[in-house]
Amino acid sequence: MDVFLLWHIRHAPFLDGRPTEHRGEDGELVWDEEDGDDLKILGVYSTEQKAQERIFCAQKLPGFRDEPDCFLINPFTLDEDRVDRRLRHGAAGPMSRPPPRPAGQCGKRKRMLVLTTAGVSIT
Repeated sequence: MDVFLLWHIRHAPFLDGRPTEHRGEDGELVWDEEDGDDLKILGVYSTEQKAQERIFCAQKLPGFRDEPDCFLINPFTLDEDRVDRRLRHGAAGPMSRPPPRPAGQCGKRKRMLVLTTAGVSIT
């Protein structure tokens, strides 16, 4: 079963006054939590259309209307292992698949999202 995770990125302003970069040259969202950008999950939806409807409503709310184009819908399949194949052979690798991050962007994730058929938890 596929679900659709809805994320919002609130970009922190640069202290040196540089303009905030919301999207890269390819049009993909960019963020760096080490620079203070805040990545939050707004919800998990059964269809992409329901996630789009939530974006439409959220764009009018304080905190979201300042960055109305900084939403990301990430499809996710429930009950599917997210273990990197390299782990089975002893090589290090990520344990889960976070939202896509454009190449060259670094930063640590502050939360871990766990999806099961029983529900969602964020740790």
